[in-house]
Amino acid sequence: MKATRFLLAGAVAVMACDSTADPENDFEVTAATVIGCYELAIGTWTPQPEEYMPPPVRFELTSEVGTDALENGRTLIGSRAGDPGNPYRWSWWQVTPDPKLQLIFSTGFTGVSLEFDRGGSSTFEGTARAFVDYSSEQPTAPATLTRRSCG
Repeated sequence: MKATRFLLAGAVAVMACDSTADPENDFEVTAATVIGCYELAIGTWTPQPEEYMPPPVRFELTSEVGTDALENGRTLIGSRAGDPGNPYRWSWWQVTPDPKLQLIFSTGFTGVSLEFDRGGSSTFEGTARAFVDYSSEQPTAPATLTRRSCG
């Protein structure tokens, strides 16, 4: 029994002293780990989009699956109290196999696609791309997604 306690204590001590472990960067991006509330910041666009409506600044990545048009079968982005609202008719999110976190805000003709690389447990860094249905040009901007309290 004493040997078992010693081995367990030794294993805990080794884990506690492991300087290569970084919980902020070892965050696994899965649908279950990213559900929650966020604040979005988008930097300067290159070039400036012709038609652009900023997506909401605060929103919730929900587990609810849509049934309407473009959202059908996709996991929805919900509004949060205190936000002026979402100017886009449809908005959804997904975790891609990379894994990357992808968010889409769309009117059906114009919108913003955001893709975030694997991030820490509270912040994702990525790129915003504005799109319109009549042009292949996609202006880009740096984007940051930060987890916030849903309260």
